[in-house]
Amino acid sequence: MGRYILNRFIVSLITAWVLVTIVFFLVRLLPGDPFLSEKVTPEIKQNMMKYYGFDKPLHVQYIRYLSNLLKGDLGYSLRYKNRTVNEVIRQAFPYSADLGIRAVIFATIAGVTLGIVAALNRNKPLDYLSMFIAIVGISVPGFVIGPLLQYYFSIKLKLGSVKFK
Repeated sequence: MGRYILNRFIVSLITAWVLVTIVFFLVRLLPGDPFLSEKVTPEIKQNMMKYYGFDKPLHVQYIRYLSNLLKGDLGYSLRYKNRTVNEVIRQAFPYSADLGIRAVIFATIAGVTLGIVAALNRNKPLDYLSMFIAIVGISVPGFVIGPLLQYYFSIKLKLGSVKFK
């Protein structure tokens, strides 16, 4: 059992490294640069590229990125000035965790309820309806279902409010 867990852990590390590497190089292959939308002079742009380390060779950027990633340093945010990515994540994490926990609770209650309804009404219209709802819930992307559920629960049923932070 211990050997199996060790093998799975090693495979997970290799998979994470491959994914990080692919994303790193794909982002660098995109046309343009991170400051393309900024309306700055070429000198300021060059200083920004130097500050963020984008003026270094690609292999140096990659090694620096992996080194910082292993230390838990995600660098400075390009979107939020003078803030680290760690700070941005730390600020948003409680809201994301709350939303995730509520989603798991809702999905569990809905799934168990639909499962019970389907089991009690085998091969009857309610069975087919619950299966249809489950298939729609799995098939339709979250960015479509999310706003619909927000609208229904917060506006129609008045069970909460929709807040954008």
